[in-house]
Amino acid sequence: MKLKSKAMAAIAAAALMPTSAFCEIHTFTSTAGSSIQGELVAVSGDSVTIKATDGRTINTKLASLSEADVSYVKSHELSKTSGPTSPAAATKESPFVNSLGMKFVPVPGTQVLFATKLVDVVQFDLYAAETPSLTAADGGLGGPGVPANEVSYDQAKGFCEWLSKKESLVYRLPTDREWSFAIGIATLESATAVPEELDGKLKGVYPWGSSWPPPNGYANYCDEAYRDFCKKNGHEGGPHIPGYRDGEYAISLTGAFPANKLGLHDMSGNLMAWCDGWYDKLQTRRFLRGSMWGNAARDDLLSSSRRELDMGKTTEKDLPSAIRVVLELPKP
Repeated sequence: MKLKSKAMAAIAAAALMPTSAFCEIHTFTSTAGSSIQGELVAVSGDSVTIKATDGRTINTKLASLSEADVSYVKSHELSKTSGPTSPAAATKESPFVNSLGMKFVPVPGTQVLFATKLVDVVQFDLYAAETPSLTAADGGLGGPGVPANEVSYDQAKGFCEWLSKKESLVYRLPTDREWSFAIGIATLESATAVPEELDGKLKGVYPWGSSWPPPNGYANYCDEAYRDFCKKNGHEGGPHIPGYRDGEYAISLTGAFPANKLGLHDMSGNLMAWCDGWYDKLQTRRFLRGSMWGNAARDDLLSSSRRELDMGKTTEKDLPSAIRVVLELPKP
């Protein structure tokens, strides 16, 4: 589903305006006495990355911060990276955590770890800051905790390549088959069929089961809250799921809704995510999996639903696209 109206784009923008309430804001003071407010988003060796409240991404050396802030950074980083040091040792209860604070858990049937959440705007901004062809605006609207949105396939793949080089590990987008394992339908699908042949074929099979509508609060879909927001603000809006409420009317924070049984958030709802590979046998179309906050149709919410792009395209205007990263494990 595309964001087909200016009203829906306005709704998304309104939902993402406040950001400071979504993160831990700290006042950092340098050894020279200057101060700045922001969120600690990454630590790599003696380098510290801070997302300032004015939107700037600041890279500085740990030694340039006050003694109190050095202690703050070290304690914060320790809490972010607690867990196994080897990806192969990761479990759902004890995920592998990388230098950006991204958590990864195993998905049975695959040889990868899945990120438990979508890449957020701050993480994408770190990639954009080191990529001359990009700006922070390429990660879409929002701030800390908001998933990077309206990103192209090439940008999503570029993020994975950047992260792989940064950490000397193999990060990439999930394949269609890996996604099906993660959403729980791989055993119901052919292992050799292309996504086009599988798209929407498992009727009545949803991430939550076979009932309709979804259980209230299951994920971020187009619900009664969206209808209420549209009525209150004079927007025409679009179809919603009668009788369903999740409390959101546009994009929500990563991890705002319960994870699935494997520990993965937003595998359905909120935003769709790019998959690696091709939708069709002729290899002309890229595609996404999952669903998004504007979806209300039953077919769009099927576990087997795919969203293909037109031939030759890697993005389109107002595409509700996000990034789900997987981490390859060593071959047994």
